[in-house]
Amino acid sequence: MPLVALIVSNSMFFPYITGKNFAFRIIVEIIFAAFLVLSLYDSSYRPKHSWILFAFATFLLATILGTIFGINPYRSFWSNFERMDGLINYIHLFAYFLVAVSVLNTERLWRIFFQVSMGVATLVAAYGILQIFGLTKISQSATRLDATFGNATYLAVYMMFNLFISLKFLFDSIKTSWTKWLYGPLSLLSFIIIYKTATRGVILGTLGGLFLAMLIVAWKSGPSIRKFAISGILAILLLVSLVPIFNNSDFVKSSPVLSRFIGGAVQIKNQPRFTIWNMSFKGFLERPVFGWGPDNYNVVFNKHFDPSLWRQEVWFDRAHNVILDWLVATGVFGLASYLFLLGSAFCLLWQKVNNFSLSEKAIFTGLLSGYFFQNLFVFDNVTSYIIFFALLGYVHFRSDESPWLKSKISAGIIGERIHKVFVSYKDIFAVLIAVALVFGVYFVNVKPIMANRLMISSLFPHSIDSERLSNIKKIFALKTFGSMETREQLLFLLSDARNQQGLDQALLLKALELGYDEMQKQLQVTGNDARHQLFMASFLHSFGRFDDAQKYYENAKELSPRKQIILFSLSRLFRDRGELNKALDLAKESYELDRSYDKAVLEYAIATIYTGDNNLSKELLTSQYGSIYVPDPSLIKAYADTNQFSKVSKIWEEQITKNPNNVQAYISLAASYYADGRDSKAIETIRKLILIDPSKKEQSEQLIEQIRNGSLPRK
Repeated sequence: MPLVALIVSNSMFFPYITGKNFAFRIIVEIIFAAFLVLSLYDSSYRPKHSWILFAFATFLLATILGTIFGINPYRSFWSNFERMDGLINYIHLFAYFLVAVSVLNTERLWRIFFQVSMGVATLVAAYGILQIFGLTKISQSATRLDATFGNATYLAVYMMFNLFISLKFLFDSIKTSWTKWLYGPLSLLSFIIIYKTATRGVILGTLGGLFLAMLIVAWKSGPSIRKFAISGILAILLLVSLVPIFNNSDFVKSSPVLSRFIGGAVQIKNQPRFTIWNMSFKGFLERPVFGWGPDNYNVVFNKHFDPSLWRQEVWFDRAHNVILDWLVATGVFGLASYLFLLGSAFCLLWQKVNNFSLSEKAIFTGLLSGYFFQNLFVFDNVTSYIIFFALLGYVHFRSDESPWLKSKISAGIIGERIHKVFVSYKDIFAVLIAVALVFGVYFVNVKPIMANRLMISSLFPHSIDSERLSNIKKIFALKTFGSMETREQLLFLLSDARNQQGLDQALLLKALELGYDEMQKQLQVTGNDARHQLFMASFLHSFGRFDDAQKYYENAKELSPRKQIILFSLSRLFRDRGELNKALDLAKESYELDRSYDKAVLEYAIATIYTGDNNLSKELLTSQYGSIYVPDPSLIKAYADTNQFSKVSKIWEEQITKNPNNVQAYISLAASYYADGRDSKAIETIRKLILIDPSKKEQSEQLIEQIRNGSLPRK
């Protein structure tokens, strides 16, 4: 299982996510089936009763109820390729936990498991070192390491777990084994990788966890150890205090990590996270008991969208706060069960009668606290879940069985009587488990993998031919959760393919019909998603079906009334249809939502140009951009459509001044001169173009001749 962290499936859509998750699920299904058969024949492999196991079962029940009573049970169950985090994932995690706590039943086996995990973490860290030195590419950004995760935050959380686990083994071996010379450097390497991910929440969580661990040691240990712990505490306090003191120094400004911390302070001041959290809380209050269902946060985000969030990503699908994410997804029951799960781990660590040393208590308490803290700003993924639930499994293993739980559960419907039925017919059940395994692996994994791989081969790059169209139909015929993202990508493909050279129009028509029909099916499932309504509207708009597009634009606006991108799109539709006053009203509405939004200012200015209010457009553009000559294609078109060609010419003249070798700018400038009736200026510009790009001489001479004889259309 630890090897899953190394998987990157470049032949699949979302290669850093899908490969890891499918591998995890297939492994779990195989080992869980084997475990069930084993437990039928040998009762010693049944898991013992503990509060962690009971809490996890409660948490899974809350997730199931959230899925059932949520607004989109299908999506809550399956999620999508980008996240792969629906109920199906939590079922697999519970099965994984059951197997781990049942078959890893000795300290030696757990030691091997964690040593393998640390070995894999070393390989991941080595990959990160290669990225530091520029020997391999960073996927997410120019400076933030992401290794085999494709995401700096995911890498940071993964390394945080391995940092604390390596510290546990370091303290276990510091007096008795040479292996301390391995665990010590691994701890340091893990911290370096965490630092180089520049993930603020994880870095602070790691430092906070180490601080708490040392505080516990200083409080509970003897004088010699206490001095060491206090030294560590002072070192962390000094390290944290130096950053704000030297925030204007060249050293801090030149460091991508430290400068992100300074930027983070500004971000907190501007409160974008607080805005999102406030929106999330409003969504929770609407469905407080069982929530909206896992993976349905996007509906809440759209409904309560705050216009100031145009500075952020406008399609959030997570609150980036573990408390609010679970409140929105599963209500108070789900959050309570999640906190119960964490709380049970802390309680078992610190119960009076247990097998944990002081160093283990301190390190695991620090780790769980740091993990919880960083989750207030991000969210989990399969690799962090694998090691998190392994850690909970280890705490379960080291803790004593709860007699009270054992008596209550054994007396219930899932107790000894049910088990006797299974044991009595164990041969039959073993066969049924094997059959269920085959079907489960095929329907849960093989079919979605086939759909995913077909997506890559048939939808990218964006072009249409008969073979690609046939493969796209095969994806839908597989009937997997991948159909949603296939439909989204198909609309993007069709919009781009309009300009494909030599495209068979009959084939294009078939593709358009397929895209329309499939998106109609998608809206039957996710019609409450403003994003999908907008996709459908934009698709129809781009092909001139204005009346149909308006219906979907208005649906999107109803679902997310304050999202500017929807208002922009509907305004453009009315503009294209010649209903200029309606377009102006919508553009003004989007502008009034947040006047600092440059795109909203531009859209409003364009709308005023079409309605003939050039004074207002001038006021808007100069206040935002300092000039009315903004090189935006939509603004240039507005000037051209309203015969203000002198302004178009001025824009292209300024662009040529900035870049004298911009061939396209010369072509556009010549066209604007000609449309404005300034033929000599157009010819002069074309002659300059020939000097810049002699390869266009023949074509340019023909244009000059057409201008002279008047055969070239003016507009």
